[in-house]
Order: sequence, then C-alpha cells, then structure tokens
Amino acid sequence: MTGSLNNQFSLMKYYIDKGEIEKSIEQAEAVLQDNPESPIGYILMVYHYYMVGQNEEVINWSDEALQRGPEDEAVIEFISYIYQDLQCDQEKWKELVETGLRLFPENASFHAQYAHIHKATNIEQAKLSYQEAIRLKPHEELYLGNYAAYLYALNERTEAEKYEQLALQANPEDVNNLLKFAKIAFDDEKFKKAQWLIDEAMRLEPNNQNVRDSYKTIYPTKNVFIRSGIQLHVFLFKMLVGYPAIYISKIIGNKISFEFLLFLVFLAELGGLYLIIGTKSFFILLGLYFLIIFVGLRIKESMLKAAGLSNIEEETMEKEAKSQRKAALKKMKKEIAKNKEVAIEKEEMLPSAKLEMQLSEIWDSANIEEIKIEAEAKAEERAKEEEKAKEKEKAALTKKESSKNTPGKTENPTPIEWPKEYSRWPVFVMIFAIALSITIRYVPGMIEKANRPKPLPVETQQSMTAFKEDQRLNEVKMNIQNYLPVVTQFTQSLGDENAIGNMSDIIYQGYEEVIKENIDHPLLSQLANANIQRASTSITSSYFLLVNEEENIKAVVEITFGKLTHLYAEDWSQTETEIEEYQKWLNHIETKGIDIAEITEQSL
Repeated sequence: MTGSLNNQFSLMKYYIDKGEIEKSIEQAEAVLQDNPESPIGYILMVYHYYMVGQNEEVINWSDEALQRGPEDEAVIEFISYIYQDLQCDQEKWKELVETGLRLFPENASFHAQYAHIHKATNIEQAKLSYQEAIRLKPHEELYLGNYAAYLYALNERTEAEKYEQLALQANPEDVNNLLKFAKIAFDDEKFKKAQWLIDEAMRLEPNNQNVRDSYKTIYPTKNVFIRSGIQLHVFLFKMLVGYPAIYISKIIGNKISFEFLLFLVFLAELGGLYLIIGTKSFFILLGLYFLIIFVGLRIKESMLKAAGLSNIEEETMEKEAKSQRKAALKKMKKEIAKNKEVAIEKEEMLPSAKLEMQLSEIWDSANIEEIKIEAEAKAEERAKEEEKAKEKEKAALTKKESSKNTPGKTENPTPIEWPKEYSRWPVFVMIFAIALSITIRYVPGMIEKANRPKPLPVETQQSMTAFKEDQRLNEVKMNIQNYLPVVTQFTQSLGDENAIGNMSDIIYQGYEEVIKENIDHPLLSQLANANIQRASTSITSSYFLLVNEEENIKAVVEITFGKLTHLYAEDWSQTETEIEEYQKWLNHIETKGIDIAEITEQSL
C-alpha cells in the first residue's frame, strides 16, 4: 500500500505544481469511489488539501481516515506527520505517535516523531528515540539529518558532523538536508561549506522558494566585504551583548527571558556608550556602522542582480505564482461541497448493469464494450505498475536492512571533504583598526580625565576666591598708597609761583612740555584746591579722581611708575582719544574705584 500511496502522492503533487488542481482531486475521488470504506481515498483527500493549504479540510478528512483505519499503520503514520507539520493540535499528535509506538514498535517514523516531541523537554529521551529510528532505518536521510541538526543545536558538533556526513551520503540530493546544513554552516561562519550546500540545493530545485531565499542570503558571502561585515557584526554582538547577557542570566538564575535580557543589555550599553563618548562621537560611530550596512546591502543587491535573483524578478515570480494559485483555488472551492458529500455520505456504488444502462444513454451502446475493455486494460496496467513498485521497494528495504543494525553505523563510505574556508584576516584587520582608532581617539582623554585633580569642595573654592579677592584688593590699595604722595605733590605745586620747577621730578619727561604750554590754563589753578577722592588701578598705571566741588571741576590723573603721565578733564583733553579715556576712567573710578579716605584710615 505504501508504494501505491507514494505513486499517487507523486502524481497529485505533479498536478498541483502545474496548477491543475482539479486533476489532483480527481485522483483522490476515483480511489474514494472505488472503495469508500478504505482509508486510502481519505488519505489522498488529506494530502490534496494539505498541498493546497486548506487546513480545515485537512483535519476533517484526517478524522474520516482515522475512523476507517484506527489501527492502520500507514494511516496513523501519515496523519501523525500531518499533525506534526500543521502544529494545530499537539495533544492529538502526541496521542497518535504514542498509539503508533504501542501498535508498531518497529516503525522508525514513530520513534523519530517521538524524539521531536521531546526535543525541548527531555534531551536524553529525544536522543534515544532518534537513535532507535536510525537503528531501524540506518539509511533514512530524514532521520539522520534531523538528528544531526538537533546535535548542532545542542552544540555537540563532533557527533553532529558525523550524522551530517551520514545524511548526505544516504541521499546527496535531499534538498531539505542540503538547505538545513547550509543554514547551520552559515550561522557557524563556514561560508564556503554553506555556499557548496546551497549551490547543490539550487541546482536540484531552482524554483523552491525556501532554497531561493537561503541562496540570496548565502551567495553574497563570496564577497570579502559582505563576509567581513557579517563576522564583525557577530563578533560585536557576542562580545558586547551576548556574553554579558549570559553572565547576568546565570547570576539572576534565569528569572527573565534571555531574549528580553539581550534587549536590556543592548539598550544599557548603547546608553553607556552615548554617555562615555558624547553626542557628536556617538552619532559619528552610529553613522559609520549604518554606512557599512548600507554599502553591504548595495553590494549584495548588485551580486544578486548579476545572478538573476533581483527583487524585481523575485516579485514577478511571486505574483505569477500567486495568480496561478488563486485561479486554481477558485476552481477547487467550487468542487469542495460536492466532493465532501461524496466522501461523507458514502453513496453506494451503482450495480454494473445499471451503470452500463446510464452510460448507454450518454454514449452509443456500441462503444460500451470498448470502454469496458479500455478500463480493464488500464486497471491491469495500473496493477502491474503497483506490483513493480512494491518489488522495487521491497528490494531497497532488503538492501538497507542488511546493513549493521547499530545506531547510525553504515558501510562507512568516503566522507565528504568540505572546501577550505576563507581566511579570517580581513575581519581581524577591521577589528584591529576599530580598536586602534577608539584607543587613539578616546583613551588619552580618559587617562587625562582620570588623572585630573578632583575639584575642591564648594566651601573651599569660595574661601579661596574670597582670599584671592582680598589679596588683589590689598595690592591695589598698596599701589594707590604708594602713588598718592605724587598726586598730592602735584596739586600742592599748582598753587606755587614756581609750579613747574616744584613738580619737575614727578612729571613724566614727555608730558612736562604739555604742562608748561598750558600752565596758565584755568584748570590747573582750579585743581590746586581740589581733593583726591577716589582711585583705581590697571595693570601698569594708577588713576586718581580730583574733585573741586566749589568750581564743579573733575579731573583724572594717570600715574605710571611714580610719574604723572597724563591729565584728563573736559576742558583739558583735546583729542577724541583723550576724551574717551577721560569718560572711561571717570566712570570706572566712580563705580569701582576705592575711596582715598578708606586707604588713609588703614594706613593710620
């Protein structure tokens, strides 16, 4: 029955792939009408609706098949696989598998499914079940491939590679295994091995969408920039996010999901980087990272376009496929109700005489015998084909079972030699360059910041500021006090007859001529009775404000190195510069200057 079923499945799949869905369902209906009490027709109906994606119909027809063959090995095996793939009712699937193990303990498929059930919850049981399935069918590529993938997931790589070799040797053209191992090799950064595997899968099934999707991911790794970018991304993720998350997970005892913990660590490190290097540098680094991603995407797009796998071509193919599926499904849905009635109501077959009578109304009676002869010939031909298929399958099984009956042991054909992998020096250069640039850019500043003296307490700073201000003020007062006698001598000399002679030693030589030329100026006689009220200093000079309140006269005297170097007043100053200097120092002394009386009191 298995051989016949496989032939039917192959034919129905052929029709469905071509979009001739009505022909596929006709195959199932024909078997169902020939023997409505047999589960075979119902299994074919399950397969048809499974292939066209009508899951609700799949479950309905599966129930019908189980009702007619509740302890039929082929029925339980097939329906359990359907439930496994759909993942719609895990309890039902587990029940079917356990029933199969109880009734048919030598059936390898039930052990393989039982392993799948316990993959996440009981590792040892899963391993034992996989090994038992392989013991029963040592050359079954499905079991060998699934077990190898499971061992890879458990990080038991040596054992996984052994079963991977066995799976590929059992059937080098099994696309599912090629695709599965290509993805594992890609994740392990074994890019040449991944390319070899996906190239084989693409050669065998170029229109398989899963193969094409994986090919679009793996094929661009032939480019050194793409490879290095992937390796750099993986390295940074492991070092900065993965390992810290694992360490934290061990500390907190797996109290939160690892995926969420990865996200938290990523956010924390992103925020920490922002605080350490500052806004500008942070966005520069972020921009460089996205630039690498952008360049990689453009290279990848260019390579895929050259390989005939551009997005436009893929979208065109997908649209055509969708259009064909929609048209086929539309036809199929019109027939669902009628097909369902035929299967569920189990109408009785018409007696041959009555059937011939009805047929004679459609065709000429002369053709009836010809039709019967043709039908019998087809039936006989189909029976012969089924018998040949059974014999072929039996011979294959006998050959397989003759091998050693130990888990996973075969005649040990020559192992596959994988191509030598690419050198990893480009990514090492990238990592070194990044580390060196970060060191040069940030480490000196961080060292300087670490060695920088800590700021003094606010109270100490305020105290020191006040002390410096007092010290500066004392220096100013000392300078004013030292030059005050010069200003006093100047004002007293203005009242003498020999004014020039008396002040010649206190007036700067270059300014003495200005005093002589203006000795009769009214300002000088007015200043003779002026008081020295306030004073201020600059870096090199001291300035004194002279005020004659009776005459309402103000003047500023500049003293530099003990000599009178300039006199500023409204009627005295001639140039614009002198007038500006007068206004400047007059305002400064009046607002920020020191009272002479205060200095005099301190000296006393």
